[in-house]
Amino acid sequence: MQNTFIRRSSVAAIAVALLVILVLAVAACGSSTSGSTATTGAVTTAAPSTTAPPTTVGATTTAPPTTNAAVQPLLVSAASSLKKAFTEIGTAFDQENNAKTTFNFDASGTLQKQIEGGAPVDVFASAAPTQVNNLLKENLVDSASVKTFASNEIVLVVPANSTLGITSFQDLTKADVKKVTTGDPAVAPHGKAAIEILTKLSLLTSVKPKLIYAANASQTLDYVSRGEVDAGIMFVTDAKAGGDKVKIVATSDPGWHSEIAYVLATVSASKSKTVGQAFIDFVAGSTGQSILQKYGFLAPPAK
Repeated sequence: MQNTFIRRSSVAAIAVALLVILVLAVAACGSSTSGSTATTGAVTTAAPSTTAPPTTVGATTTAPPTTNAAVQPLLVSAASSLKKAFTEIGTAFDQENNAKTTFNFDASGTLQKQIEGGAPVDVFASAAPTQVNNLLKENLVDSASVKTFASNEIVLVVPANSTLGITSFQDLTKADVKKVTTGDPAVAPHGKAAIEILTKLSLLTSVKPKLIYAANASQTLDYVSRGEVDAGIMFVTDAKAGGDKVKIVATSDPGWHSEIAYVLATVSASKSKTVGQAFIDFVAGSTGQSILQKYGFLAPPAK
């Protein structure tokens, strides 16, 4: 009887042992999942995968798409009087639009000729409507994109250390005033305005022999700031850019010259018209206008 009890106990022990082994095996299978787990409190959740698997199409394997959009290049040809303002505008525009804007500054007429010659320009910013209108006639800029965005004033400037006593445009006729500079009226809008002013005031005949034409607005300022001429007729924005090297002695009445209007347009051959239009909108917007005013530009003429 005792032997029977021992045999029954052994069987029971073996059964218990087998049950324990079975439970452990099941638990082990449940924990063998592919990927790790993240535990928060008493809740256990599968951790998200940190690496997206490649996508396979047929026999070709492609990597997951990148989240960084390519930087958009933009080339803007702009009147040289816009150099400081547009350089700052370009920086602000690039930051907001994932763009890389490059500028080409020169006289508006010179830039027009470059575009006519096939220069790979995306946006044209002229200091006068004339150059843009000329390109419109040749279908070289997009009419729908044309935007007038600023105006300016014409002033008479002398070197800071001048002792000639020049205080008005009429003083340019004095015998001791030998050299007067302005932009070449054939290509520079401020030069064209200067000729109109001298003509309006009946001074052109006397002053014309003294005129030294500069290639653009920047060179006009350079001639005066370096003391190479006795006076210069230029945009007020360029005079302000000259700082303490030059002095403004007179300001033209707006009625003495044609209306000054800066105009933007996308170039028809551009392959970056979307970002080009975005640049035009940015210049005409609050940020662009604020920067232009900072450098002395006036609001665009009222239509």
